[in-house]
Amino acid sequence: MSLDPYLTAKEVGSLLRVSEKTVHRWASDDPTMPVVRLGGGKGERAQLRFPESRLAAWLRAHEQGIGKPRASKLVPSESAAPGQVLDLASVRDGETIAGRRPKRAMGQSVGQEAARKRVDGQ
Repeated sequence: MSLDPYLTAKEVGSLLRVSEKTVHRWASDDPTMPVVRLGGGKGERAQLRFPESRLAAWLRAHEQGIGKPRASKLVPSESAAPGQVLDLASVRDGETIAGRRPKRAMGQSVGQEAARKRVDGQ
């Protein structure tokens, strides 16, 4: 039986140019990350090992810009046709999509938004 090479947290960190502590945090926070915990009895920290080929597949699945597209946070309103794709550029300020109002710009108060609308003639 041939075992897949296993990497230490330090080796994974070196490959990804992050700290060993970051690799440990990822392994504890993300249950999908392939990791084998060795030891770690009472009061001891477990030694982590990462199967190289499964880690490579996990990294590919977490790449941005390829693979499956991210889901849009916009939800079509009830008046939208089934399967209609909403273009973010076509949604004007003040329009609602599924009853939601668009968020104000960061730091903009309700009064500032109302004043802007008066100036814009809305």
